[in-house]
Amino acid sequence: MNAWTNFVTAGSKGFAWVMAWSWQALLLLGAVWLGLKIWRRQPPALRHQVWLAALMAVALLPMMAAAVEKLPLPQPQNRALNFVATIPQPLVTVELPPTTSTTVSVATIAPASNGLPVFWAAIFWLWSAGVLFLLVRLWRQQMRIWRLRAEASPVSVAELGCEDSPVELALSSKISSPILVGLWQPMILLPADIADWTIADERKAMIGHELAHLARRDHLTNLFQNLIGAVFFFHPVVRIACRQLQIDRATYGDLARQVK
Repeated sequence: MNAWTNFVTAGSKGFAWVMAWSWQALLLLGAVWLGLKIWRRQPPALRHQVWLAALMAVALLPMMAAAVEKLPLPQPQNRALNFVATIPQPLVTVELPPTTSTTVSVATIAPASNGLPVFWAAIFWLWSAGVLFLLVRLWRQQMRIWRLRAEASPVSVAELGCEDSPVELALSSKISSPILVGLWQPMILLPADIADWTIADERKAMIGHELAHLARRDHLTNLFQNLIGAVFFFHPVVRIACRQLQIDRATYGDLARQVK
């Protein structure tokens, strides 16, 4: 019974934590969306930075809320503001008043006091299972990318007829277009037959395109976006923010190439 009680208690507290985080994310991203709608003439690069900063703030909200709770600051008097600023703690059990002595009243109150925490706990553990599934899928994708890198054949810029590259280049028979792989030691993978269907100037442009992704740290942004998308897979506003981040990144990337 103690194990079940601990399971329900942890789940109901986790549910309250996720709900508070979700509401905070909704308010923050909603404000950003409204601001960008009002000032809609902002360039895609600026919109991208705003969305990225907002999503990073969402990821840090639990730590900021925990820090605020430890600081000797006055708590907001408004209940709605207090909910946004702090993480509420749910009541898992309900103590009966000392005057209660009849078994009828206990039997009547117990289901109401125990039913909701079990429901909250079930939702939390289902959310946890969903996050775990998506993180495992993301990890497997990264494993496939790392295998591609390990199996690729290094190639020099001279063999491709291009200029010097700040990152390593390699050829892979398992891809059909150039990609940037790796987080801390990036590498550009090119199709193994790229020399058969491109000229030197085209290969130079392709490598330059991937180097532009590297300069903007798009590979790190993509990983962060996938991680926060996995945690908030149920949250429509977070999903909209991630999609808009990707659209703006592609838009200002295309504009930058046109300028060049």
